[in-house]
This record gives sequence, structure tokens and C-alpha cells, in this order.
Amino acid sequence: MQREQVVLGAKVGLVPEDVDNDITGLGFMQGIEGVQESDVVNGVCLHPQFIQKSIDESLKNLKVDTLDIIYMSHLENIMGTQDLEESVKRVFEVLEKNVQDGKIQAYGLSSWQGLRVRDSHPQHLELHHLRDWSLQVAGEKNSFSYVQVPVNVMMPEAFMDCNQMDNSLTVMQAADRVSLSVQTVSPLLSGTMINVPIDMSKVPLNYQSARHLQFVRSIGGVTSTIVGMKSSHHVRKNLEVAANPPLSEEEFLGVFVPPSRRAEQPQQPVDLEDLV
Repeated sequence: MQREQVVLGAKVGLVPEDVDNDITGLGFMQGIEGVQESDVVNGVCLHPQFIQKSIDESLKNLKVDTLDIIYMSHLENIMGTQDLEESVKRVFEVLEKNVQDGKIQAYGLSSWQGLRVRDSHPQHLELHHLRDWSLQVAGEKNSFSYVQVPVNVMMPEAFMDCNQMDNSLTVMQAADRVSLSVQTVSPLLSGTMINVPIDMSKVPLNYQSARHLQFVRSIGGVTSTIVGMKSSHHVRKNLEVAANPPLSEEEFLGVFVPPSRRAEQPQQPVDLEDLV
């Protein structure tokens, strides 16, 4: 496999810990010029020097010269604790410099909570604000290109809830409006989708994990779906999706159960080995 056949991404913002080598988050930050313990808020640090250190460490760990995508992670953790706009703009400046230097190709936002909650929630994030800030930092040729959000049958907010742009658009629609490519994560929710089996008559694939992946990749506006696999056995099962086209709108609506009706769904026994 050639390097150009693989998309490599990494995250910045969340302070890492290395349990194997007994390195705490604060230990990771030691020696980074200008970074203080007070720069860490709820496990997140957006100090420009910390962001640069994180990028350089990722390049070193992956043994590559360039990363395809860098994601700002867990911005919602600092909401209300510092000026988000100014903090994000400083991060954008660092990321744009790394694009110019050839260390990264593009960057984006990765959020677990901020894009799924209502605009009244203190951790709510607006995609059009982030796009505006990227334009202010680097103009029309900025490299802010991706948004990563969790989506599965139990977490449909990104395509169901209008919580963007004065509650007029879903995250998927807003991302399209501001020219961001959507990548979804957690399609199996760390295996808990075993409690929400998809019937084979609705998604005719052999494996439960593949059915859930088929559901998510069929959502309009999804560019790619990221799923963790720890064995070749899991990879072979999930590759079943690649041999099938996405679900039609009718097929998709036959699978998705609106939140208000989930309690009506009967529980069906599922073989534990059938799910990743």
C-alpha cells in the first residue's frame, strides 16, 4: 500500500496522557515554551505552542512528513472559560502555517457534544462562526475543510436536529452551506449498538456491524464514516459494505426509528460475536 492511498489524521487540543510510559498530561506539556498549567481547561489546551508540539509529535509517531488532516478536538470543553473566537483564531493561524510548511494538508473540527446540543446549551458550537473565523484568518483560500461528528441510530442529531444558524439547519445542512466535508464517527458506539440490532430484512448484509455502517454511510452529506477495528476478522466483516450501494431513501427510512418511538421497538437477541 502506498502512502497516497491512506488518509492520515490526528487531533490537537485535548491534552494526551501516556499510561504505558507513565507520562501525565502535564508531563507532556513540560518544556513547551510559554505554556502554563493554567492554559489547560477541562483537559483542553489551545495555546499555539502546544498545538505545534502536538502536530510535530504526531508526525514523529506516525513516521511521516505530512498529515492529511488535523482536527481541533473538544472545543466545547472550553466554552465559557475563555474567548473562544480569539482562541480558535490563534489555532487557525498555527494550522495555516503548517499547511504552508507542508506538515498538514488541511484541518477541521472534531466534536462529540458541541454539534449535537441545542443552541441554548452552554457547549453549543456554530459551524458558520468557525467558517467566518477561518475566513478572517486566511481568506477564501483557507484550509478549514472538515467536520467530524458522532452519528449512529441512537445519535441522529447531526441529521435530525435543526440546531445551526438560528435553528434553521441541521449540522449536515450547515456543513454543506459553509463548504465543510462531514466525517462521522462512532457508528457502532463502542459496541453498544448490539442493543439496537438492525434486521437483515431491512439491510440485507450478513453482519450486524456492517448493517450499522451501511445505515450511517447512507445519510445524505456524509463523506466518510470512521470506525475502529482491532482485528482482520472485523475488517473482513465490515468490508461487506463496500460491495453494496448506499441505502435508498425508502430503505433508509425503513431502518431509522425516530427517538419518540424507540421504546416501542422489541429487543431481539443478537450473537455477541456478530458485532465489532
